[in-house]
Amino acid sequence: MADLDRRRSITGYVCMQAGGPTFWSSEYQPMVATSTSKAEYMAQLRGAQQIMWMYSALEEIGLPQPRPAQLLGNNNAAHHIAHNWTGAARIKHIVVREHYIRERVSEGDVQIDYVPSADNIADLLTKPLGRNQHMRFCLALRLCEPSDPILRGIRT
Repeated sequence: MADLDRRRSITGYVCMQAGGPTFWSSEYQPMVATSTSKAEYMAQLRGAQQIMWMYSALEEIGLPQPRPAQLLGNNNAAHHIAHNWTGAARIKHIVVREHYIRERVSEGDVQIDYVPSADNIADLLTKPLGRNQHMRFCLALRLCEPSDPILRGIRT
């Protein structure tokens, strides 16, 4: 759910490692997005920044991670912007600092893949969901166990 007074979208992301969430965030974006594509692109930017921090932190303790990390997003236009330098006239409203994600993709640090909205776990952090989808995502994040009585009737 967006901030209806200030018109800011919510960025949400979850990093999964070893079968569970290791870091996550849900916050209003620092500026108004002029399109859904820009809002999603800005969310991918935050996710890529966290991935780079994770690489650095784990390397510091002697646990370097294989690259690229997989970054899932459910907006095809944002995916296209991150991968293609063409069509710049249509995206010139996106400030240069937000093209950080393009560098991370071209350097092989991050791989952006499409995930259907129905399977986008980060939606749990950005919008109200129906009971079944909410509980399915809680299960995917290991916030509850499959044997939990509250999950009766929930399709996974």
